[in-house]
Amino acid sequence: MKLKPLVCVFAHPDDEAFGPAGSIAHFASQRDVYIICVTSGDAASVKDKDSLAKIREKELLKSAEILGAKGVEFLRFTDGSLCNNVYHKLADKIIQKIEKYKPDTLLTFDLKGVSGHVDHVVAALVTSFIFQKLKYVKTLLYYCELKEMMEQIKDYFVYVPPGYNKQDIDLTIDVSKYWDTKLKAMRAHESQKDDADWIIGMISKFPKEEHFLKLEK
Repeated sequence: MKLKPLVCVFAHPDDEAFGPAGSIAHFASQRDVYIICVTSGDAASVKDKDSLAKIREKELLKSAEILGAKGVEFLRFTDGSLCNNVYHKLADKIIQKIEKYKPDTLLTFDLKGVSGHVDHVVAALVTSFIFQKLKYVKTLLYYCELKEMMEQIKDYFVYVPPGYNKQDIDLTIDVSKYWDTKLKAMRAHESQKDDADWIIGMISKFPKEEHFLKLEK
C-alpha cells in the first residue's frame, strides 16, 4: 500500500536544502513529498526585492526537483515579517495548501527554529497548530540539530539556541546515500552561495545524519 504524502513547511527558499535535504530525498523515494514555502526570501539590502524573490523561487524549484519533491507551493509572505500578527492568516493559507494533498505527516524546523530565526520559529509554531487541528495528519517531524553542531555557529545575527543531546532525539536518519543529492540541492541556491559553502564546510565534519523530534497522535 502506497504511503500517504508528506508535506514540508519552511519559512524560506533554501531552508529545505540547508536543513533536512537528505531526509527529504529519503522520504521522496518512498512517497509523494510537497514543500510549502512561506516567504520568497526577498529580505536583502537590494533595491529590486521582486527580482530577488523570483531568483530564489527558481532556486527552490530546482532544489526541490533535485530532492525528488513532487511540487512546491509559494505563499509569498514578506521575508522577515512573520509574527503574531500574521499567525492565523498564515495558518489558513497553509491549511488551504495541505488540504490538496491530505498528508499524514508534516515536517518543519523545531520550535527554536534551529538557528533562532524568528521566521523559522513562527513557521514551526503555525505548523504545530495545524498538526493539532487536522485529524488526518498523524505525525509531525521537527528537524533539529545536535549540540555539537550548533556550537560551531558563531557571530550569527541573532541568539543561537543550543542544540539537542543525542538522547533527546526521536528519529535519526542516515542520509549518506543521499549526501551528494543534498549537496547538489544546497548548491542550487546560487544566490546564497556563501551560506551554502559555509554550511557544507561545517556539516562535513559530522556524521551524515539528520535528526528529528517527533510528535504522533
